[in-house]
Amino acid sequence: MEKILVGYLIDGKHSGIDKYLLNVLKMVSSKQVHFDFLTTNREEELAQYLEAYGSNLYEIPSLKHPIEQYKRVKQLIMEQNYTIAYFNISEAFNSMAVKAAKDCGVKKVIVHSHSAGIDSHNPIKRNIRLLLHTIFKQFLVHWATDYFACSKKAGQWMFPQSVITQKRLQLIQNAIDADRFVYNQEIREKVRTQLELNDKFVVGHIGNFCYQKNIKFLIDIIRELVMIKSNAMLLSVGVGPDMEMAKKLVKQYGLEDHVCFLGQRNDVPELLQAMDLFLLPSRFEGLPIVGIEAQVAGLRIILSNTISEEVKLSENCIFVDIHASANYWAKKIKENAVYKRIYIEQLKSNYCFDIKQQQGLLQSLFQTD
Repeated sequence: MEKILVGYLIDGKHSGIDKYLLNVLKMVSSKQVHFDFLTTNREEELAQYLEAYGSNLYEIPSLKHPIEQYKRVKQLIMEQNYTIAYFNISEAFNSMAVKAAKDCGVKKVIVHSHSAGIDSHNPIKRNIRLLLHTIFKQFLVHWATDYFACSKKAGQWMFPQSVITQKRLQLIQNAIDADRFVYNQEIREKVRTQLELNDKFVVGHIGNFCYQKNIKFLIDIIRELVMIKSNAMLLSVGVGPDMEMAKKLVKQYGLEDHVCFLGQRNDVPELLQAMDLFLLPSRFEGLPIVGIEAQVAGLRIILSNTISEEVKLSENCIFVDIHASANYWAKKIKENAVYKRIYIEQLKSNYCFDIKQQQGLLQSLFQTD
């Protein structure tokens, strides 16, 4: 049996990495493959979910205590005799567990990159973290045995150029349980009625309220959109440190009747059906799973040109210059308000967006022989 230690889960709900890892668990876990997971804040609901697959959830110290984190992960590996260690990270500094796995002699140590930037409003903190990231990415070559990324940008961000030029990087496309997102007119009408959206042009956004997601610019775009399309409504799903700022901005702009903050939700597939267009003006992304979900739900999506091109499944995916004005973005939304909703079977792409189609690939990745 392969015993695999996986980092890191947050709560299993609102993180794109969490979604991806739980899909991997669903597809790969078997009598021959056992997964355990690391977290810095154990949630009992998530722990109970993992128990159904026979998986454990281990709490470890956060990066505020890197030495303690290293010691705890090393202790776990020595106690449990893992054959594979699989770490999904956004910054190379988050590699104490990678070093622990290397020092314990784990046969296969995988680092999987899921981002392409530093998520911090504070420019001083961003510069410090960027410096640490630049330093530690050089060590990953020596600590890891396998190098994965969700996109080319994510790979270039996380790993030294030598990994790229020597073709040691493997792109693992972010995939979803596609059947859950197939467009359904009945669900659309039901959700729109429940949320009182029947006469609205609904622009959707799903993501953490943080620097990466460019929340202030998102609200600025909606402000401009309402001026040229009076029935526009932002349907916002997510939580995070910038939520209070966003709510204050909505009140300041007088947009209370045009923005609906839903918070953290477990019914994202249904909410996507209710939307008319999906908006993602992020400063950076590795490869946004929500962008795949939205397209599989048939939505036209408008997103910033800083986002990896691999997210594009069809002509319904449109990139806009992140440096363009909010008014320009709003006009682009209005121009694209009417379109034919594409069904999943019509999506023409080399991208393997269905996790079930990836099952064989994923199973092969988690083998040491």
